[in-house]
Amino acid sequence: MKAYLASALLATGLAASAFGQVTSSDIAALKFWPNGPIKYLATKHFDYAGDYGYYLDPNPSTSLALPYSSWANWRAVIYTGLTGKRVYAYGDWGNPDPGPPVWDPVRMIWRDNCQHTHVAYGVWLYYSYYSGGQYYSGWVGGIPVGGKSGVRVNNYTCSHAIKNTLSPNGDNVFGWGQDYFTFDFPKTGNIWTTMAVGVTAVSHAMLGCGQQGCTNSPWIIAYTVAY
Repeated sequence: MKAYLASALLATGLAASAFGQVTSSDIAALKFWPNGPIKYLATKHFDYAGDYGYYLDPNPSTSLALPYSSWANWRAVIYTGLTGKRVYAYGDWGNPDPGPPVWDPVRMIWRDNCQHTHVAYGVWLYYSYYSGGQYYSGWVGGIPVGGKSGVRVNNYTCSHAIKNTLSPNGDNVFGWGQDYFTFDFPKTGNIWTTMAVGVTAVSHAMLGCGQQGCTNSPWIIAYTVAY
């Protein structure tokens, strides 16, 4: 966690990465703007250990007018009530469903949209504390948590993970970082008051949006447990 917090807050605005994927460097370069163009789906307060907040963007975006890594293609949820809880957070694929593999009678091969669906997510934390008679507050981020690609489980299930057929070592543009973020927020003296989880999704397959590289509807997921 300390390594994350040591990273500088850089100016927002990104160039699209190779293949339209978001890299860890892209997310690290995103400064969190509470009043910026990012779309907020909800604000969730964790009332107790075991509480959770899962949110699916209800309106998939299909516009390619902006770079994939633009804020306008991200969705975010604000979470509070962090003190004394172990928090897990991650992003996942939402809609449209990749569907089962389809036989191509022309090329005589199976085509599978699953491995062409990709998700990237990051975490931003807000701190607030007094020290030496001075008040300090602000956002730290983005914490470059993970980038995932589709993994076929069976004909009915397409999962997403940092280790996948396109990224066997989990260290390239199609898979990097961690499958989920977790942190034990202190039970006393906790300076972290707010967590923002941002997610963006893209496909390189025909998934009903009429063109490749369309932006899609992601899940934003966070839950808590006792520790």
